[in-house]
Amino acid sequence: MGKMPATGPAQQSSKWEGGQPMRRLEVLQKAIKIIYERGYRNATINQLAAEMGFSKAAFYHYVRSKQDLLYIIFDSVMDLLQETVRGIMQSEASPDVKLRQIVTNYIAMIVEYREMLEIYFTEKTELSQEQQNAITLREREFMHVIRDVYQEGVAAGLFSEVHPNVVTNVILGMCGWIYRWYDPEGVVAANQLPEKVLQILMQGIEPSREGGE
Repeated sequence: MGKMPATGPAQQSSKWEGGQPMRRLEVLQKAIKIIYERGYRNATINQLAAEMGFSKAAFYHYVRSKQDLLYIIFDSVMDLLQETVRGIMQSEASPDVKLRQIVTNYIAMIVEYREMLEIYFTEKTELSQEQQNAITLREREFMHVIRDVYQEGVAAGLFSEVHPNVVTNVILGMCGWIYRWYDPEGVVAANQLPEKVLQILMQGIEPSREGGE
């Protein structure tokens, strides 16, 4: 797998770039809270700066604009996503194990960073066209990872053969919609959710017909 691109329009303007991704994320979580609760358009610079512990002047020292901040949030999502697959793709695991690990890690990420992922899934049109293109490029890299693992599994006789683009988009759709419906206080515990999704993905919902009818 080629490395997911980590550069884009916001990297050229944000002075946060070059720091540790997780430290940046820690600071961003405060801004994420405001955008999640109020929506991107209703969140003001004053509110964001105050929540992040910056003066308004300091905010503009580190971030060029509110849109720049939104892009950094999107880019941080892609950084986290890249981290979820890097070790998996470098391992010697079989394709079916790799696919299970990718789906498990992706779901865990969505649950853990639910507010940030809701922003990611709903506010993309607020980015500039250049920023949207940069994020789309990184998204395609992740799609290629899933598609390649699936095709390796088909070649090894581990998966049924379906058009790889269909499989990839079904997986992303199943996982990507979780932020809308999943309730941590509901009937499925967070640590059980990936296995439930994988059961549907890998086995379907029809009962086993082993032994014939």
